Amino acid sequence: MFSIEKATLADCPLIQTLASNIWEPTYGSILSREQLDYMFEMMYSNESLQKQMSELHHQFFIIYADGVPSGYLSIETVEKDLYEFQKIYSLPSLHGSGIGRFIIEQGIAYLKTIHPSPFTIELNVNRHNPAVGFYKHMGFHEHATRDFHIGNGYYMNDYIMRMNVRLKPIMFVGTCSDAGKSVINAAFCRIFKQDGYHPAPFKAQNMSLNSYSTPEGGEMGRAQVVQAEACGIAPHTDMNPVLLKPTNDKSSQVVLNGRPVGNMSAQDYFGMQNQKEVLFKEAIEAFHRLESRYSPIVLEGAGSISELNLRDRDITNMRMAEQAGAATFLVADIDRGGVFGSVYGTIALLKPEERVLMKGIIINKFRGDASLFDDGRKIIEDLTGVPVVGVIPWFRDIKIEEEDSVALDMKHNTYRDGKINVAIILLKRMSNFTDFDVLDMDPRFNAYYTNNIDEIEKADIILLPGSKNTLSDLQSLRACGIADAIIRAHKNGKKVIGICGGYQMMGARLEDPKAIEGNLPAVPGLGLLPQCTIIEPEKITRQSTFAFLPGLCKDGSCKGGSRTISYGCRGYEIHMGRTTLLGDATESPVAVLDDGRTDGYYLDNTCWGSYMHGILDNPEVLDNLAEGFDKETTDHPFDYAAFKEEQYDKLANLVRKHVDMDYIYRQLV
Repeated sequence: MFSIEKATLADCPLIQTLASNIWEPTYGSILSREQLDYMFEMMYSNESLQKQMSELHHQFFIIYADGVPSGYLSIETVEKDLYEFQKIYSLPSLHGSGIGRFIIEQGIAYLKTIHPSPFTIELNVNRHNPAVGFYKHMGFHEHATRDFHIGNGYYMNDYIMRMNVRLKPIMFVGTCSDAGKSVINAAFCRIFKQDGYHPAPFKAQNMSLNSYSTPEGGEMGRAQVVQAEACGIAPHTDMNPVLLKPTNDKSSQVVLNGRPVGNMSAQDYFGMQNQKEVLFKEAIEAFHRLESRYSPIVLEGAGSISELNLRDRDITNMRMAEQAGAATFLVADIDRGGVFGSVYGTIALLKPEERVLMKGIIINKFRGDASLFDDGRKIIEDLTGVPVVGVIPWFRDIKIEEEDSVALDMKHNTYRDGKINVAIILLKRMSNFTDFDVLDMDPRFNAYYTNNIDEIEKADIILLPGSKNTLSDLQSLRACGIADAIIRAHKNGKKVIGICGGYQMMGARLEDPKAIEGNLPAVPGLGLLPQCTIIEPEKITRQSTFAFLPGLCKDGSCKGGSRTISYGCRGYEIHMGRTTLLGDATESPVAVLDDGRTDGYYLDNTCWGSYMHGILDNPEVLDNLAEGFDKETTDHPFDYAAFKEEQYDKLANLVRKHVDMDYIYRQLV
């Protein structure tokens, strides 16, 4: 059994003893006796070892075999992402025992603790040393050939060998939509982070109305934001280079590398081969930019990988897996039934070059005792020739943000006694419903999505969400009587709050003179706030730090003044509209941003609106929302960020427990 310990200056005599037993057997047939003695003195004298440890900061380790000192390793930091194994030796009697592999693996493990992002290891080995073959087997390659003059007329004739330390990309694809790929992906992002790696998520193309503004001011899908949070890194548009945001049943806005490039019908998007190839090229370039900074890249597919009619235009699933060289795992949802047919059919329809990439199958959303599926695992493996590497149980106690609208079906949809009831208006083109996920986690609230007038009227608070087609959704609210119900609720003292498109709806009028959203030039607003919004071509995407004024001034009269304002809240904007006050209405912002801008309109504590997505994630805003209700309270503000971190860890632990992580790691080396 091997073990390893860090060495100190006190271990110099032990290192010298080990070296004297290793040096001649290693180099006796390669170098002259005179050169051996010269080099040994140069490298292993007391003065030299002390200098290496104290001045050059080489980290030495002693390797033990069954408790007996049997080898040593020293590591030098050469530059930011480059380390050198200066010395890596073991007793000749242990060659072939696995000690060499152990030393290299432990050296890599140590470096990962101090450098979790991708890095390179370098070592010098004499060109005539048989160890060259061993190092190649371990993943090193010949980087250069050099002859070093080491003094006294002696040379070292070495290969400079290097190993790029990173894991292969891993990809999760599905037999269908909503198989759980996004959540599985988030789980592995957190698992890799827990294990000391520096992962990043990637989805070449996403279709969603839930989006996010990145620190650099671009726009990307929320699913990859969640996965980036699980990785512990800032979201970047390279993680989702192509985003499709449906504007109606037949067309979508296309966002490329964080910027809108126009609207396109489904027929045009999937029918224009040249256009798709341009987008695919952009996706590949984004992937390589990520790959240069992170390891492993955790890719996610889209929908089913068996859509044969779209295969030649695919930029998200198996074509991306091939480009990335990703170890690919198929996720199947057993809860919806038909798992044998869906898995077998999906694997059978793969092309040979795609089939080679398929390393495993994950059965997701299993209810009950997983051991009852042991026979099922064997049947699937016999049918497909691909191992089932995990059976993930159905869970309801772990809360992970989901961006698919089908997730709304699983949420509460009715009033509950004893809670602050929050009715979120269910819009046809609702966007960023993830703004309200925090309400599901805070025990004070019962949030439900509804377009039922009775349920709206029973609520304590009404929230108007964002929309990708605000004018059309507002017109629909008027046609079905929901707009009148919201106005009545406001008159009866209920809280009415709008976010982004919902905030625009609360004004007197919405206009779209350039037909950006559709063919409605103007629609009357709800008339709750003294403002008008005009839809404009420029899309605002930016993150902001701000002070929430209602939290500072509970009577709504304070606009900052001489009061010291703490800009402790965070949110982000994504909108294509300019909102202005009407007539002699005075400015009454909801938020003052740290750059001096203001946002939103605060009528009073029962009626306000803001462009700021994520505003409810801030504890003081949640507390303001709960103010005035004699319901269950908490002594401490609800910390949503800490709650999410806890959920990512719980998810990772659950998935780790139910998949064969050793097998998965073997596919990534």
